[in-house]
Amino acid sequence: MTYSIVFFNPGAEGVREIEIIDPLSPTVDLVTGSFGPGKDIEWLKDGTPVYLTADPLDADEAMFVAADGTLHVILSRRAPFTLESGATGSIVYRVKIR
Repeated sequence: MTYSIVFFNPGAEGVREIEIIDPLSPTVDLVTGSFGPGKDIEWLKDGTPVYLTADPLDADEAMFVAADGTLHVILSRRAPFTLESGATGSIVYRVKIR
């Protein structure tokens, strides 16, 4: 299954440090490498795909905590990012049913 999370900034100013937390169902597993080796999550950043790894040992913007089945994506952990007023973004990842 493919999950897409779309986010939107309805405010009058840009937003930084966007954190998306998605608790996965205990009946699914995150599919790593969905978009290629080390590319577990696709983030559309200003219309351009950026690929993230969900490995908690990697310092990029995403982390999958297997103990509680929660996916955390913090947009701008490594590089500055602002979601401007009226802008939309998305992250996409895949899971498989156990």
